[in-house]
Amino acid sequence: YTISITEYHQLVELLCSNFSRSVINDAASSIFPIDTMHSPVKYNFDQLNLSVLFHFIYEDWLHHVQKIFIDNGTMSLDNFKSLLYESRQSMSLSIAQPPVDLIEITFITLKSNNKSNSDITFIDLRRAVVSNNKLKDDVCKISKRAEPFLHVNNRT
Repeated sequence: YTISITEYHQLVELLCSNFSRSVINDAASSIFPIDTMHSPVKYNFDQLNLSVLFHFIYEDWLHHVQKIFIDNGTMSLDNFKSLLYESRQSMSLSIAQPPVDLIEITFITLKSNNKSNSDITFIDLRRAVVSNNKLKDDVCKISKRAEPFLHVNNRT
């Protein structure tokens, strides 16, 4: 199933009328569209949904990582990795962060995709995380923990 950003936003607004469109736009920029020949651009629904969940759950972490790139520009994977782990230690309890094994697999993916050892960008990192198969497990685990808070008790 394919869906545009506008269609996805309309679906989300049925559940949460003030959900930020910017989260959906950021999520869409982290995946590749399915259909760019027609307007509006269409995305795979499952990929967009997973990307939106990731951007929503880890929004503060993503802002922190983006700041690392803003402060340092594009950088080598090794340099970014050391900066990320250094900052990860200092903010360990203050914001939600993806699990270490998810980040490690992302680094392996980035390294294998980056054979020329060129610098990576923030969008490279986001796309690698969102395309990581472990992300679905992580997001689903978080969603399951939130499930009791989402159900209304029916008392008669």
